[in-house]
Amino acid sequence: MLIPTEAGEYDLPSVRFVYFDPKKKAYETIEAKPPKIVVRKQGTLRASGPAQVTIAPAGTPSQKQGGGPGWGGFGSGRQAKALQYGTPALPREPLEGTGFGAGPIPGGWIRFLAVLPWLVLTGVWWYWARKRSVLTDPERTRKEALQSWKSSVEHLRTESANPEAREKSLLIWQKAVAATLGVDAATPAWPEISAATESLQENERADLQKCWLDSDQALYGRHPSLQGDWCERAAALAGRIDLPALKIWEPLRPRNLLPWLGALLILALLPRCDAGETNAATAAPQAGDPVRLYREGSFEKAGQIWGEAVRKNMTDPVSRNNLGLAWFQIGDKERALANGLSAYLVSPQTATVDWNLMIFAEAADQLDPAIRRLFEDTWASRMTSRAGVFTWQLFLVAGSAATAVGVGLWLASGYFVWRRRLFFRVGSGVVLLGAALAFVAGSALGVYGRLSDRAAVMIVDVVPLRSVPTEVETQVEKAYPPGSLAHREKEFLGWSKVRMPNQDAGWIRTENLVPLY
Repeated sequence: MLIPTEAGEYDLPSVRFVYFDPKKKAYETIEAKPPKIVVRKQGTLRASGPAQVTIAPAGTPSQKQGGGPGWGGFGSGRQAKALQYGTPALPREPLEGTGFGAGPIPGGWIRFLAVLPWLVLTGVWWYWARKRSVLTDPERTRKEALQSWKSSVEHLRTESANPEAREKSLLIWQKAVAATLGVDAATPAWPEISAATESLQENERADLQKCWLDSDQALYGRHPSLQGDWCERAAALAGRIDLPALKIWEPLRPRNLLPWLGALLILALLPRCDAGETNAATAAPQAGDPVRLYREGSFEKAGQIWGEAVRKNMTDPVSRNNLGLAWFQIGDKERALANGLSAYLVSPQTATVDWNLMIFAEAADQLDPAIRRLFEDTWASRMTSRAGVFTWQLFLVAGSAATAVGVGLWLASGYFVWRRRLFFRVGSGVVLLGAALAFVAGSALGVYGRLSDRAAVMIVDVVPLRSVPTEVETQVEKAYPPGSLAHREKEFLGWSKVRMPNQDAGWIRTENLVPLY
């Protein structure tokens, strides 16, 4: 650094360096000749201001102080170049305190939760279809008439002493008998009833004729009364009439499953936590405060404290981010990337976490394609910076549930005609909203890919995968570069069995892995 005090021209002495040339097998001397230094005052800007240093190119005569176009450093005739900033390389300050986050839900549970609303919808749909199958049953009228037959007989048993009630029940009984036998007449008579009794046996026809004539005598005779055993005979006849039961597949008929707008429903059913910038304590930092140790340059001591916090809570984005900073400062770029990536997967919307991951990724020697996709210039990749993996999983389940509810409202508009228009409009809006939410969430999770695996780990050291968990025996080994992502299947006595994206599986020391969750 040069601090000029007086104006003038200065020739700095040459610098000589002696070294041994192995090719020539002799010592060589090289000489560096610094350029001439020209010091001028600031001129009219400030009479007693600091001097201005100009480095004159070699072989170019310098301008003298005083008048002329170069006086005061202005108008020298040389065009100034635009200042260029390079790629960001400095991480941001560590976050204070601790954060809260949630790791991803296992893929099997996500699929189950996404399908569960549709299973519920299927059950509700079956219930509605079964109720509608009763309404659309061709034998519905006869079955209801037979039930009316039985209930009218019960009323006659209990109201035989009341002439008006007895007359009303008898009229209901006669109409029920006619409807049960398929006779459609306002005032049925026995000849019409007799013609419809071919399916009955002779004794049953005789009993029915006697009951019918007795009922006519009780209704229109001079002495309206019923024989003592009339109710028993009428009830026995009703019990002997066997109407076809509702088939189990009746609810599956299109008229019951799709009460209306069937084609549209078929198309519709085809498958086609955050951490803040500061979360913490505003009190004065203490001696063991890792943030203070970090700012003092004690990166290893700060990293030990943050590492202990991470072991207690693997999904703490604040501690993960800070631990990555500590590793980055001491030069372990792979562990810095693994911890920064973990913080990002939990809380990507935190600006410091997002920035630091970009720095760690730029400095890494190897970058897995799954990590590289996070930085692609696509709308789906940009969506990953809005929420973590767990949040997008919840959005996917919520979108699937909302779509199922919307389809349920569509179905309800067919089964409940009195609210058809309301159900259809609300259902259409809910379907669009749920489908859009599920599509966006699914696209974001698709970008995360293997990073949404709860058992995902990163290899951070240059060590091979081994066939068996031991270093003693001679065995086949294969090395994968640091920064490679893998799926941890199990652990055994300090070893972890991992499976690579190419389905290559082997054992590696657990200390050479950093779990992402």
